[in-house]
Amino acid sequence: MNYEELNDYELVDLAKTNPEACEILYKKYQPLVYKLAKQIFATNNKGGIELKDVVQEGNIGLSHAIQYYNPGRDNLFFTYARVCIQKAMISYVIGINRQKHRVLNDSVSVEVIDNNDEFNGLDKVLKDEASNPINILIGKEDTARMYEKLKSRLTDFEQMVLELRDYGLNYKEMSEILDRDIKAIDNAFQRIRNKAKQLKG
Repeated sequence: MNYEELNDYELVDLAKTNPEACEILYKKYQPLVYKLAKQIFATNNKGGIELKDVVQEGNIGLSHAIQYYNPGRDNLFFTYARVCIQKAMISYVIGINRQKHRVLNDSVSVEVIDNNDEFNGLDKVLKDEASNPINILIGKEDTARMYEKLKSRLTDFEQMVLELRDYGLNYKEMSEILDRDIKAIDNAFQRIRNKAKQLKG
């Protein structure tokens, strides 16, 4: 069986008992794990936190996603996996910070970390990338509000393409994760740009 030709649902179903299918999923989602780890590490790279450890925690989150994903109850595997990866990384960072700064962390709300846009890929991407559709609409103000306004006009597939773009993945990486060819990714991105222009007009 050629496991690389299977989609996420088929791979997840097999991965629970088949190491080869599990390995294909790990390989497929490594770009997302690494991009998320870099974003989190960029804002929390003090106090002994190392990038390789954040990546490792992300892979633990991915393992959890593979093990517990329920297609009848959860969203797309991509969405579920991303949430599990982020939660694992954020929990790790919070745990390290609590150990090193126990007194301070007891008095600071976890919301300080949760409100950091680096975790959802918005802030870093929107600062400098003129090619990002969001920048057609706005500069630096009202980013989250306008982001949601655009997303509400996108199809599920277009939302996933935009989200992966926000994480810094290239077309090839997006194509592998979403099980669509590069042309489909490019077409979706062009539609996103057109919808952003329509909002501006």
